[in-house]
Amino acid sequence: NGEFNIQSSNYKIDRIEIENALGKKMHEQTINSLNQTINTKLNAGLYFVKLYGGEKTYCKKIIVE
Repeated sequence: NGEFNIQSSNYKIDRIEIENALGKKMHEQTINSLNQTINTKLNAGLYFVKLYGGEKTYCKKIIVE
């Protein structure tokens, strides 16, 4: 359904970006919390979720089926 939850127990997330396998930005959202539900309409494929918080950046690969 294009919905997933982001949780961080270590630091507050300021911004989230989702890029496809070619590096094209598919979604960007400014947030200000430890937990956030993200609603997207991503097609099936490989994506990279980048979380930004303060001076830290975290990247996670996800597969949408």
